Amino acid sequence: MKQLSKIFYWTILGVSLLHISFAQNTWIQKASFIASRYQTISFSIGSKGYVGTGRDLNMTSHADIWEYDPGTDTWTQKANVPGGGRFGAIAFAIGNVGYVGTGTFNGGNFMDDFYEYNPAFNSWTQKANFPNQGRYHAVGFSDGNNLAYAGTGLGVNSSLLSDFYEYNPSTDIWSQKADLPGTGRYGAVGFGFNGFAYIALGQITSIGNNTATLYQYDPGQNAWNPKTAFPGTTRAFCSTFIINNNAYICSGIDTIPPYYLNELHAYDYSIDQWSIKASLPSVGRYAGTGFSIGGTGYVATGYTNFSVAHNDLWQYTPSSGTGIVEISQETMSIYPNPASDFININCKIPNGAIANLYAQNGSKLLKSNISLISEKQNQINIKDLPSGFYYILLKNERGETLGIKKFLKF
Repeated sequence: MKQLSKIFYWTILGVSLLHISFAQNTWIQKASFIASRYQTISFSIGSKGYVGTGRDLNMTSHADIWEYDPGTDTWTQKANVPGGGRFGAIAFAIGNVGYVGTGTFNGGNFMDDFYEYNPAFNSWTQKANFPNQGRYHAVGFSDGNNLAYAGTGLGVNSSLLSDFYEYNPSTDIWSQKADLPGTGRYGAVGFGFNGFAYIALGQITSIGNNTATLYQYDPGQNAWNPKTAFPGTTRAFCSTFIINNNAYICSGIDTIPPYYLNELHAYDYSIDQWSIKASLPSVGRYAGTGFSIGGTGYVATGYTNFSVAHNDLWQYTPSSGTGIVEISQETMSIYPNPASDFININCKIPNGAIANLYAQNGSKLLKSNISLISEKQNQINIKDLPSGFYYILLKNERGETLGIKKFLKF
């Protein structure tokens, strides 16, 4: 009977956590982009998203930019990017302005021009050219603060580039930084968080071999640090968007069947951990684009089977991030579980964490601001708690919620 009770407990707990883990994590189709394209760019400013440039199936390169309003689910045309049509460009936003530059208009002439977009005046201003040489399929992104980074890509004579630069919008100056380790790459993904830069995935040979590596750039040390590699099949030309602590990597192209992918993975910067999310509910694709507005992400356009370009737009809503995502066993373990007097917590977050203990329904905080030291046995007294389910809500040193771990007091 006791063994049966344990089986029943774990079954109930498993169902509960399954329900918790998959709350939200959903896609909804929205109003399609104005035309079928691939190798487009995007960025977001405030409550609006911007998508444009790219190539169509007639091999025509475009310079148009369209503003997406999620409140009305509508697209409005804005001023064209100067310098003519282009595809494979970089784009990002800092504050209330956006930036677009580099790319190619024919796959052979590489552009190094760079422009700032002001949505208040619907106008473009030319800025300092991208240094070294023109290129396309580079990465370009904000660091999450007031700077931007760009680099890698495909250059003259099909050279795979690994050079890397910091852009300061207040001085309009590009500064060269340490090269990305390893061979050059193009079609990679890049994203920034809290002043750090990250580059992952991409093609590392001119015949299409991909990599799963992820590196973090530390500007204080001008050095790159390897991070946990992408867990899925290697890929390139993915769509990327940022929500809170997570970078979301969607779709892309692989070198083995099915080639064109629709998977979604999330990378949590704060704990250096990947997780699998709900796949894009549409055909696999590559060379689309992604952006985020508030707490939702968007993926648009792309290319499939060398013959199909897409114009669909999809909105992704992640799990809440405020106590409904279960933390993996590798990040934090609780033992014994079930427990009667004490629980021991082994926290593997590098800088430690703060734990809050809640009743099962989340309505009552029982113990607060418990400091957890990384890689140490942290003990919490639960003798005075009634029998039942409880959960630990974990936050990092910046006060950002990481998720929960559930346990049983008997």
